[in-house]
Amino acid sequence: MTILAYGYVLDIPVVTDDRDMRALAQAFGIDVWKTLELLHLMLEANHIDIAKIRQIASFWSYEQDLPADFTQDYPRLFGEPSPV
Repeated sequence: MTILAYGYVLDIPVVTDDRDMRALAQAFGIDVWKTLELLHLMLEANHIDIAKIRQIASFWSYEQDLPADFTQDYPRLFGEPSPV
């Protein structure tokens, strides 16, 4: 919860896929991004390429730790079917 406090005080977004944290942040008006949204921003800024994003998604799948809403968010953000 300390991270949410930093986000609130510094007026910066917090990146998390934890649904409870996202709900609490929303209740306090804290801007929250999903991990895939951060990766999309990094892709647009040329800090990462789509191949690396696919690798990250594959690793999450391997670890059985895909973010919530992954199957809906990935195609919406990256314009291609999910790699997993």
